[in-house]
Amino acid sequence: MSALLTKQPRAAFAELSMTNARELLRDGKTMFFILFFPLFFLGLFWFLAHTIDAESPQPVVAVTASSGSEAVVNELEEAGFTVSELPDGRTTDEATAIVSVEGSSATVLLDAEEEPQWRGLVDAVAGTGIAKADIATAYSDGRAVFDPLRSSLASIVMVSFLTLAMLGTSVPVVALRGKGTLRLLGTTPLRRATFIAAQTPSRFLLGIAQLALVVTVTAALGYLSPGAVPRLILTALLGLIMLFALGYLIGSRAGNAEATTTVVSLLIPVALMLSGSVIPLEVFPPQVAEVIGWLPTTVLADALAVDLVGDSSAANLPIAWMVMAGVAIAAALLATALFRWDQGERR
Repeated sequence: MSALLTKQPRAAFAELSMTNARELLRDGKTMFFILFFPLFFLGLFWFLAHTIDAESPQPVVAVTASSGSEAVVNELEEAGFTVSELPDGRTTDEATAIVSVEGSSATVLLDAEEEPQWRGLVDAVAGTGIAKADIATAYSDGRAVFDPLRSSLASIVMVSFLTLAMLGTSVPVVALRGKGTLRLLGTTPLRRATFIAAQTPSRFLLGIAQLALVVTVTAALGYLSPGAVPRLILTALLGLIMLFALGYLIGSRAGNAEATTTVVSLLIPVALMLSGSVIPLEVFPPQVAEVIGWLPTTVLADALAVDLVGDSSAANLPIAWMVMAGVAIAAALLATALFRWDQGERR
């Protein structure tokens, strides 16, 4: 008994972090949306990708003769493709897909008029040991092949993080204010910054789990290079910090949990549509597209795409990191300065 009486209570940050984690896990609706969104969008874009490709005609393949062409021909024949080896420098009118192998990389050129199936073709070429990230696929008229799943993976991570930061962070803080819980905490020596920071540990772990899920899928698809993982983790951590700071900023002043839920629920699909994976930014006027390109959510999606799916043209990583860090610092400072314990509190 004496040992219990003399035992010091845990620090406020640790106590609040543990309490917050328990409350978050008990909130079935919030946890459902946090875990449901990445799985839903992965399934949706996987379905779109395979449905679109399945409606195209089977390709007739020609493999340009090279040191690795024999292995590619054998792999394609085993996969059930009609394939022939094409002498270097020769052309053919019969083939609707031409595969060229250059060392550890390959190019798949598809007939622009026929637009044959390409997914199984790329899988078969990758079966020879060439990484999918090193297989360039395009149409003969210069257009790049659009892969809905690959182009959306970075946006899925961004939307998962955004859902966690908004529905899983802003709304619970606003709900505590509406219930009067924050008013009681405001009568204690607890500091605003400590309360805000204590919401983070459990949510960071959930964010890492969301990232791990998409990274696993990306690696299984062959788009992720192992050497890119450390840089990808840095980008993801900066993105999480930025979105959490924005979530805290919204939660620092709002007083109605239902209204906040409605607003952030609308914000999430809008952010997805403006990330470039659903609606190409090229459809917007140049000035509008430039503004959209600097939105924090779009910057994060573009930065993730660089290492997640090997899209080196998506973003300049150092600039993207600076933008995310700047937004995170500004939002965190504002959230701490504007935070109020009670709906009627005036500063």
